[in-house]
Amino acid sequence: MNHRLLALTLALSLALPVLAHANPSNVAHRPLSLAFDAGGGAPTGFFGATLGYTLPDRDLWTGEAGFGLGATGWQVALQAKKYVQLGDRGWSHFTVQAGPSVGLLGKPVDIAVPHADNVVVDPDRIYWILWLHAGVGWEARMRWGGFIRFALGGMVNVFNTQAALCAGTQGEKIGTSSCTPRHFASGPEVARARVLPWFGFSYGWSL
Repeated sequence: MNHRLLALTLALSLALPVLAHANPSNVAHRPLSLAFDAGGGAPTGFFGATLGYTLPDRDLWTGEAGFGLGATGWQVALQAKKYVQLGDRGWSHFTVQAGPSVGLLGKPVDIAVPHADNVVVDPDRIYWILWLHAGVGWEARMRWGGFIRFALGGMVNVFNTQAALCAGTQGEKIGTSSCTPRHFASGPEVARARVLPWFGFSYGWSL
């Protein structure tokens, strides 16, 4: 009996390392990703795209760069993301992410500048805002490469030149627009906030 128990213990000790790596993360298996994003206040705005690369042998750490369009204009975002595998199937992951993002308004980037009647807009100037964002999420990455992801978090307004464009306004008209649009806040309105929440949804493909 003791010999059988010893043999079983030895067999399990040899098998466990194999079983632990039988289904490694699909993020590590397919480290290069392209995501199409949608969200509210998200690092890439209302909609955009994000390119990511998972570093080899770095415990599922990923660097991402994104571009999109939001209330504060064109959005450029960088972030570091940590994947934590959930379960042993390799497809489900909890994520933690953080990084900077910048919003750009102005004629040089072909985005109209909301402003009050008493504010003179420099046609050669880019009005910008710098955010620091952080969030958590979940991603399902299939073995064949497709994935979906959800995330939410908060962002801090570090510095901007947009808020002053509509300071003290009560909805003055700017052609067919205004500092206070009916459906969505304008960039200068958003830039007045110090801290804001955000959420996002993405789908894409990985290689």
